[in-house]
Order: sequence, then structure tokens, then C-alpha cells
Amino acid sequence: MKPNLTSNQTVYTRNGGFSVNNDRYVVDSVGQFLQVFPVNEDGSVTSTSIDAAGSLQLPETSGEPKASSQLLLGVNLPADAEIIPERASSPAGRRTMSLIVMIPRPTTSRLRSPCSTPR
Repeated sequence: MKPNLTSNQTVYTRNGGFSVNNDRYVVDSVGQFLQVFPVNEDGSVTSTSIDAAGSLQLPETSGEPKASSQLLLGVNLPADAEIIPERASSPAGRRTMSLIVMIPRPTTSRLRSPCSTPR
């Protein structure tokens, strides 16, 4: 983090809450600038020196927004997790998405590792 764009001082935060300011820079809650390492066109890092790091500024254009039509989600749930009952309805005026995950119970006492492949 840098207190301002021209500062040579490096500061650190444990907060982790960032936003984008009016000039499209990523800043923390007190306006300090997030520093990132420079990268090539392919995204590979060209220097890991703190002196080479620069303030992250988002581009002016990032493409046209497009609504999502599909979601691929991978989760790992504990077998002893509490089952949360389904809500009957959402509060008026709120747009929500419900996700119901069906997890079949094992038919034998032998459980497979999540990383194993079926035979």
C-alpha cells in the first residue's frame, strides 16, 4: 500500500477491504493505494521487487456487461453439517437466488475420498 500516488513510503494493512476510487484506483478504507507487481501481456510477473510495484488502476473500459446464464459451483460440505430448512419466500421487493444442493447419502459404510474416481 502507498499513502498516495507519489509517496515512496510502503505501508501494510490487515484489513483486506478494498474499493475503487473515482480515478479507478484500488484503495483501502482510508484511501491508500494497493500495490501490484508489473506483468507481461500474458500475465506473467516481470519483477517481484517492492520498488517495481505500482498502484493498481482499473482500465476505463472492460467490455460490455453480460448477465450470467450458468454457474459451475464446486463445494465440499462436512458430512455432519446442520441441515438448514428451506425458506418459504423472500422479503418483498428483494431479488434473490435460491440454491438447493442435493447430496445423496452413501449406500454402504465405505466412503470414497472426494478426490477418488468412481470405478
